Amino acid sequence: MPLGQPHSRELSPAFLLGPTLLAPILPLPHPSPQTPSPQQLRHTMQDFIHTYQELQVYQLAFDCSTEIFHLSRSFPKDETTLLTHQSLAASRSVCASIAEAWGKRRYRKAFVAKLSDAQAEAAEMQTWIQVAIRCGYLGGEVGQELFGRYGLIFAALDRLIENAAVWVKSSEGISQ
Repeated sequence: MPLGQPHSRELSPAFLLGPTLLAPILPLPHPSPQTPSPQQLRHTMQDFIHTYQELQVYQLAFDCSTEIFHLSRSFPKDETTLLTHQSLAASRSVCASIAEAWGKRRYRKAFVAKLSDAQAEAAEMQTWIQVAIRCGYLGGEVGQELFGRYGLIFAALDRLIENAAVWVKSSEGISQ
């Protein structure tokens, strides 16, 4: 499978956001008596997800970060300063930025900005993975698998950004 192709495992759209209803992922049709309002969706999401650790996108990012740590231990010593350090920092930053975004849900712009930071770090990780493959530090299959998983992370973060209104905490008297 070439770099940049979708992950080989079949994943449901719900995988990208966690144990959620599909409604926040898919565009809502015209309102009908059976279509939940954004406020109803917000309450539904808050009933299911209480911490950022419950988001499957966070769990996937954390798993990838741990895998990068273990794989980077086999990188050559002369790559410690650049490739190893940058890979570890970027992979951990994806997780940290998701956690920070969760803490900033009171303000939509801050929430979206931190999710955007997480996306940038995920894209950076794809670059470091490509470098590691090209230099022969990662096997092609392992590298392509990781590359695909960071593509999934990027897409899941995109969906969180698109549906930020569902995730942002309502705060009376505070402008969003």
